[in-house]
Amino acid sequence: LPGPPFTHQQMPSKMVYYGQTSCEQDTERYLDVVKYVFSYYKKEVPLVINTMGWVKGEGLLLLIDIIRLLSPSHIVQMDMCDWKAMPPLTPEHVHFSAGLHTKGKQQSKCKQLGVGSVESWEYPEGEEMSAPQHKLLYVHPEFPRAGVAGEVPVHSGILRDMSILGYLGHLQSPDIGAVLPLHSLVPYQV
Repeated sequence: LPGPPFTHQQMPSKMVYYGQTSCEQDTERYLDVVKYVFSYYKKEVPLVINTMGWVKGEGLLLLIDIIRLLSPSHIVQMDMCDWKAMPPLTPEHVHFSAGLHTKGKQQSKCKQLGVGSVESWEYPEGEEMSAPQHKLLYVHPEFPRAGVAGEVPVHSGILRDMSILGYLGHLQSPDIGAVLPLHSLVPYQV
């Protein structure tokens, strides 16, 4: 997990190309994508979900929706030094706070994500929605300026480009003599 994503790419079991660098314009589609990918998760193995880091305003509300949707057993919340805008995501906070597409004091599962055009989530028969019961692991850095935007020397656009090049590099033949130019590779399938 440590290091830039392009240095340790692996072929995923299921993936979706969202097509945007931000989900701000279409959060309902983003939730549909999250549901689609999560539906392929086999519960025999642990799952680590790295959220996008948009935690201000509607981003925090969307994060609350995702926590309700996926019901994680643990949440690791990393805080920034001297930033109090984001409350600790305790089970109580998630249960009583309104999300972007859900309401506080959770409703039934069928109604929970039925707001707008978000299609209903599929749950096993007879299973009831309960208040979130995750454990919160709250990490607060002790050093100044931790997590301050603009302090990272590599911009997010460059990291995205490196990830795409890393993915395209996996499409190359392992035979050293058969290197193809990038424009001859098919990066995705429709």
